[in-house]
Amino acid sequence: VVNNKKTQQNENMTAFLKAVVEADQVSLYEFNRNGQKRFYYQKANQKLTLLRYNESTNSSGEIVKNNLFRKQLSENLYANCPNLSLDVGYTSFQLGNYIIFYNNCNQISESLIDFREYELIGNWYFKIKGGINISSIEIINRTGRSGKQNGTNIRLGVEVEHFMRFKNKTWSIFIEPTFSSFKDDILAIDYNSIEIPLGIRKYIPIFDSS
Repeated sequence: VVNNKKTQQNENMTAFLKAVVEADQVSLYEFNRNGQKRFYYQKANQKLTLLRYNESTNSSGEIVKNNLFRKQLSENLYANCPNLSLDVGYTSFQLGNYIIFYNNCNQISESLIDFREYELIGNWYFKIKGGINISSIEIINRTGRSGKQNGTNIRLGVEVEHFMRFKNKTWSIFIEPTFSSFKDDILAIDYNSIEIPLGIRKYIPIFDSS
């Protein structure tokens, strides 16, 4: 007699979720497995909740979308925010915008971090700067006689700015190396300089609450 027994094993699987938007009130996370994306939201001090969505093909070969996640949003993430639109797609861009608007619906969340921006442009910003300086130079010789000459010179530099990952990216540090040159054939002047200013910058967001 041979007994064939099916053994059932409980497997614990650890899944890594990517943060899309993090805030005090509600955060959004993404799980990507073999190109199949699933999104989860999490309210403060609560467990993760899956936003349900699936696609299937009918007998005519057409793709049918089950947007059950929109009902979840209307029941759990819509109160006190009547201006929010539930016509949202199942993408990190549209769901991320929805979560941001929900967090900012009643009050500004300074701790909100939009990680999608870091994916697109990273933490660093580069900006080419240039211009023309109007310069004036005065020369006094040994006899006490002075001469003054006005002229223009070219200024060229690059600004590198790094945004901090706190306070909703309103603080940054920057450095701006700048090269300038002044030349005058009459006075035989050929002057070059490099300036390297370094500083901290604070951005003040303006929200229309009307």
